[in-house]
Amino acid sequence: MSPAMFYDREGRPLPDVLAWAKLFEDVEYQVVAQDDVLGSTGEMAWVSTVWLGIPQNLSALEGYGPPIIFETAIFRSNEDVEIWDRYATEQAALDGHRFLIQTMTDGVTLSDENPPLERNRDEGDQDAGNR
Repeated sequence: MSPAMFYDREGRPLPDVLAWAKLFEDVEYQVVAQDDVLGSTGEMAWVSTVWLGIPQNLSALEGYGPPIIFETAIFRSNEDVEIWDRYATEQAALDGHRFLIQTMTDGVTLSDENPPLERNRDEGDQDAGNR
């Protein structure tokens, strides 16, 4: 049995591209976290962590390791976009998002509703470094 090509937010395989597309078009389903950030250098950025539902690691498509289906990106005011990290689970994606915000702002955000934390990456997302 070959690995799935599409996954829901819980990491469960979806039957086909139509099931994935239906979920993907729902912005509330897709977005894990988004924050406007005033960085410690005074630069404004928008940090967005989303569910992609399609593995971002080839090893998962070959049946090795969990699918990396979440991604955090930084959109800077100078129009630069940086893929900061990718994750296998929603909790790891949320933890990574919060860690990034904390790192960028030395712990202070414009929407500071989350306490500081340490970075918590899931096993299997070593492929996430391939950016």
